[in-house]
Amino acid sequence: MEKAPPEERLFVHGPEIVAGFELESWLLRRRDEQGNALLVRLPVAVRLDDASAGVLGASLETDEATAVRLDDAALGISLADRARHACPGDAWCRLWLEGVWTGSSQGDRRFAVSRVVRPVAAAERDVPLFARTAVGRGARPDLVAGLDRLGGDAAVQEKREADRLLVTAGKDAVPLLIASLGDGRPYERRDITNRMNLPHDARPAPLFATTTVGMHVVDLLYEIITPFVDSPHAGKFKVYSEQVLSVEDWPGFWARHGEKSLEQIHEMLAPLVQAYWKEHGTTQRVP
Repeated sequence: MEKAPPEERLFVHGPEIVAGFELESWLLRRRDEQGNALLVRLPVAVRLDDASAGVLGASLETDEATAVRLDDAALGISLADRARHACPGDAWCRLWLEGVWTGSSQGDRRFAVSRVVRPVAAAERDVPLFARTAVGRGARPDLVAGLDRLGGDAAVQEKREADRLLVTAGKDAVPLLIASLGDGRPYERRDITNRMNLPHDARPAPLFATTTVGMHVVDLLYEIITPFVDSPHAGKFKVYSEQVLSVEDWPGFWARHGEKSLEQIHEMLAPLVQAYWKEHGTTQRVP
């Protein structure tokens, strides 16, 4: 009886592969509600040792700025053999690897490899690479594709259409958006100058900055969970803040309320939206 091929998992993007606190912090946070490590996909440069026919070292960057310890016990064929097959004659082999990050916050960078996906393509060697994290097995492929477009080379109109797709999907999109909070790919450049409550004759110069996909998905999450409230106070004054609600911990919020319907979530948050308008546009913290 033939063995069925493993189910192909869907992944969303995380931080750029550069040395530093952000990437390692993100990897350490790849845990489910029970604390189990989640599947991630990383580009790893494997250094081969001709003398021992094994792996001499590995890093997330070929200059060894972020050295990692690889555990290939879950592979039927050793990582060294797979790397030699993928990169014959090379001292370094850059591979996309899947597995779980088992390191600690004390600088112990360990990666348990469960699958060798493919070599890093030549076209990828001169562009930023980003870590990826697997999403739930029931995730909709069209929503994952929409998230992928947000950080790609798609036209602005296509990105706006992807926004609408994700917001319209409601609850189906929320876990994917939360998984994408660390997405470091650029979404757009926009003017971030604060023009709230300025004197009438103030003309501040524009200040342009790049908004990442991770920053942008926060706006989409709020658009999904914030209910429309027909408040008698709305529109009668200049608000203190345009942000209606504040969620400090999105994974925690969804762990507490993800079993509710979107209508129930809206009903739960409606009093906070009313309070926002009653308090002249004061952002309300979501418990």
